[in-house]
Amino acid sequence: NYKINYSAYFIKKLQKLEQNKIIERIVSPVVPKVKCKFSELGLHLDKVVSSIFSWGDDFLDTIKKVLLQSKKYS
Repeated sequence: NYKINYSAYFIKKLQKLEQNKIIERIVSPVVPKVKCKFSELGLHLDKVVSSIFSWGDDFLDTIKKVLLQSKKYS
């Protein structure tokens, strides 16, 4: 039985976006919480990112199946 660690994957992707100056990380001092927002550069990607999120929502089940299958055979 294979389980995909989406959190680790997501964190790595956010770190890469931050390194590339697409997003900015906001750390809350009161609650151990981190939020992200688009940087000035990232704001220009709004339409592209919205389209990708929409595609992801539409094909989420298919994406999960493909990822689980690829883990099975790797």
